[in-house]
Amino acid sequence: MDSSDKDGSIFLYYLREIMENKEHELVVEKEYFHEIRGDYLYIKFSDPETLESCKREALATKRLLNFYAIKKVIADNREKKSFLKKFEEFALSMFYLKEELYTHISKVAAVFELEELNRMLFWETAARNRFLELKIFSDIESAEEWIKSK
Repeated sequence: MDSSDKDGSIFLYYLREIMENKEHELVVEKEYFHEIRGDYLYIKFSDPETLESCKREALATKRLLNFYAIKKVIADNREKKSFLKKFEEFALSMFYLKEELYTHISKVAAVFELEELNRMLFWETAARNRFLELKIFSDIESAEEWIKSK
């Protein structure tokens, strides 16, 4: 794959390069940051949210989870601004099903700004209906405490 491939995701291309070189402790590429923190993957998103950026991030996260053999995630979305419409949120949930993203994760703590919490309750319900343990938080400390429990 190169950066001119059809899906063209620089994130996926960059992650592939990192994985091939075995330099995978820390990755910073554009506004996508991740690191391993004990037994979970911490991801920080700050790009403006569009349907396509969410799909790219989901696929990159899936590859990271497979690569590290980790099943727990903290997704820090506090700096991310959402522009998704309701039909795009539904389309994204269908994309997650198609790509079998829920099968790669056992537990997700998603952190959002307070003004985003009500909107994100849809995702918490949808995920639980698909047997994914997802909990929405407004602070990173509570998310870390929860992801480390059990």
